[in-house]
Amino acid sequence: MPRRRGHRPHRCPPRTINPGASSLSRPLSERVLALAGVIQALAQVRRIAETGQSDAAVVQTALESVFRIDADTPEAVYGRVANLAPGLRLLRDY
Repeated sequence: MPRRRGHRPHRCPPRTINPGASSLSRPLSERVLALAGVIQALAQVRRIAETGQSDAAVVQTALESVFRIDADTPEAVYGRVANLAPGLRLLRDY
């Protein structure tokens, strides 16, 4: 145990890291698409809060993505890359 008499940190087994669990193992394009989806949803939340109006297609994409929990890629989560166009434009303009 650490901080106890006789503790030898060099005898501790090394920690292993599962490379599949890291978000950095995903390609940059997938991480950008995921970020675009989040930003797109947040922009709609803000628009609804400020004006009471929303873009039905964007809200539909966000709501459907919540129920696609077993998808392998962001494209599968959001349906198509074209559904993320508003979020990608927001990222570009930021």
